[in-house]
Amino acid sequence: MRTVVSAVKSFFLKDTTALFLGSALVSSYATVIALSYHNTSGFTAAPKAAIASAMTPADAAKAYRTQVSFVSGIIKSHAPKLASHQQLAQLIVDESTKAAIDPLFVAAVIRSESMFRTSALSNKGAQGLMQIMPDTAAYVSKIEKISLKSASLNDPRTNVRLGVAYLKYLDKMFHGDRERMLIAYNWGPANVSRSMKAKRTPPRQSVNYAREIIERHREWKSDMQEVAFQGSPLARVRAMVG
Repeated sequence: MRTVVSAVKSFFLKDTTALFLGSALVSSYATVIALSYHNTSGFTAAPKAAIASAMTPADAAKAYRTQVSFVSGIIKSHAPKLASHQQLAQLIVDESTKAAIDPLFVAAVIRSESMFRTSALSNKGAQGLMQIMPDTAAYVSKIEKISLKSASLNDPRTNVRLGVAYLKYLDKMFHGDRERMLIAYNWGPANVSRSMKAKRTPPRQSVNYAREIIERHREWKSDMQEVAFQGSPLARVRAMVG
């Protein structure tokens, strides 16, 4: 039965949005029925099409609420004086999901950039939750057709939307290499491209920045897998078999 746990986790869960959708499904009888039992190998996950067809609006709503709650808990633990942590969590989940980026990855970037302070301002002029430079904001808003008004970089939704769009842009530029993408977010994409051509190592500070975010994202994903799995029928099976 232990194989059940690892099989279902690995089947559902390449990002945390899929994780909670998967967890909601596992919690329904429809999904349990959709699993095939084999005498020699335990449960085997049903095809993805079958899983998707079992999704209901109630499942999706529950998955969304749970994910927002988890991100809200992260924000509250790092910025306990922030009164609107639930609203900020919802914003992060909404904007990340629209862009097909794991909200926990975006939350990890925000944590490193501003510690969830909406009015953060660096000595170099980077602004807001995701510490966007005005020139970067102007460029990203143009290519992504995002409305950018004066002083709107301190608006949480605008800032997160621009930051998420910029992460997507860098992810594409560096072909999915998360470490290089994050170094570029911190150090600048032109600097990263030049260092790659010259075969030079980026600054240690930027490398540490990227690796810290990647590690925190990994830890949060693992924690959220456990949260999502709690209360599901398979979690109860795991508790029974030890």
